[in-house]
Amino acid sequence: MVITVIKRMFQLIIFFVVFLFAVNAHSTLVLITKVIDGDTIIMDVEGISMKARLAYVDAPELDQEIWGITAKTFLTKLLNIYPEEMNLPFLGEAQAIQVGIGAYNRPLILLFSEGICLNLALVELGLAETYFDSKTPAQWRKIFTFAENRAKEKKTGIWGDENYISPKEWRQSKKK
Repeated sequence: MVITVIKRMFQLIIFFVVFLFAVNAHSTLVLITKVIDGDTIIMDVEGISMKARLAYVDAPELDQEIWGITAKTFLTKLLNIYPEEMNLPFLGEAQAIQVGIGAYNRPLILLFSEGICLNLALVELGLAETYFDSKTPAQWRKIFTFAENRAKEKKTGIWGDENYISPKEWRQSKKK
């Protein structure tokens, strides 16, 4: 019982830390026009369309069994984006905080929709792994690592699949 209360308190602390960072950081209202996969989107920022990558996460590739499609579908539903085949002009609105520049000169962003950090949600639900580089701030490493460890303990999503291969290993095996 005491351990459960302590865990819940820690979860609330993490939520407030993420929330405070989001409020205090410079966020931009963006329109998400397309979800490419579980960690890549196309967004419209002040009339300019650009591809962006979700920071601190690495989601399974689309052709990587069911997990790549599941991560993309989750992100699409949270952003309220309709499938392309419906030809509806609806755009998903979100708040983006740019935390860096990634490969191919793409912005690395934390993406928030209705108060939820979608990057963190993907990790918490076992739909993506954490991904850090040498520039990742320690506080974000701690928050995302905590979420990943919880998902692993609970065997949530990818962590409950004994045949799961990390996206990095998957990409390397495809290059051979």
